[in-house]
Amino acid sequence: YQIMESGLLQQLELAKQARGKGKDFALAPEVYIAKDFADKVEGLIEMAGIAETIRKLKKQFDSEEEVAFNLAEEVIKQILSETNNREYAAEMAIRAGLAYLTQGAVSAPIEGIAKARIKKNSDDSEYLAVYYAGPIRAAGGTAEALSIIVADYVRKRLKLGRYQPTPNEIGRCAEEILWYKRNVHLQY
Repeated sequence: YQIMESGLLQQLELAKQARGKGKDFALAPEVYIAKDFADKVEGLIEMAGIAETIRKLKKQFDSEEEVAFNLAEEVIKQILSETNNREYAAEMAIRAGLAYLTQGAVSAPIEGIAKARIKKNSDDSEYLAVYYAGPIRAAGGTAEALSIIVADYVRKRLKLGRYQPTPNEIGRCAEEILWYKRNVHLQY
């Protein structure tokens, strides 16, 4: 293990020197060293201190879902205490929860979630909008569905209301589903 770790650190230093020459888009290697699952999640979402939070939560809670929800809540608290930016707190909390639920093994938390925004309904109440990108499917159906539940948990923790669709939006959605079922026989 020590030989492998020493070799890894040497190669990482060589990569840093090469990238430092500015011939690539990134000036530093995108890789991170993860000694355990918690480090993997921290490296994936690039939020310092999350690994230690995960280790503490794993000692407190039995289920993976409880850890994920409590991790999302801790991320919200940390970001709000540092920046008071609710949109950023929501986005990072959802990413952290999804990264944990997928064991940091897929890119869904960073590529599958494009962004999260706090928007207003027609009655001026606020709601959380989560924008998904195509690669979210790499997480698998269960994590995909759980990301929505994590997002709703985050919404409640931030004391945001629900999205209120207009009658036109509801009708459009119903019509599009019928057209999709008629013309394409794939997942929707």
